Amino acid sequence: MVYTHRVRVRFSDTDAMGHVNNATFLTYLEEARLHYLSSLPTALVVGGLILARAECDYVRPITVDPEPLEVAVWIDAVGRSSFGIGYTITQRGQVAARGRSVQVTYDYAANTSRPLSEDERQALTAAMQENPSPEPGAAE
Repeated sequence: MVYTHRVRVRFSDTDAMGHVNNATFLTYLEEARLHYLSSLPTALVVGGLILARAECDYVRPITVDPEPLEVAVWIDAVGRSSFGIGYTITQRGQVAARGRSVQVTYDYAANTSRPLSEDERQALTAAMQENPSPEPGAAE
């Protein structure tokens, strides 16, 4: 299942060249991720998560525009105590960035990772999706 979150670009997101700052791309991914996870039928965020990895491939600059960005979010992998999320940021139908993050389920009281519960695993597996917008030239 691909979830789409719309984000408005603020003037304060931009640098002196009028482009969205590269660090802000990760903020857009974070915002979309939190909305997406709260839409799933299990309380992953409440149960404890840490972000283990975040990566972003910048495809084209993002500028201030009255039309919001669209951030597509999907689960792309499920492990024992972690899961991967894929992202695509588009502006006016053009891909501006592709990203991926790895989240680890975490027990804050024990200060250690914990295995996914069966309910969490089922919800994440049901939401898994292949990349809906592969890179041009990628093997299909």
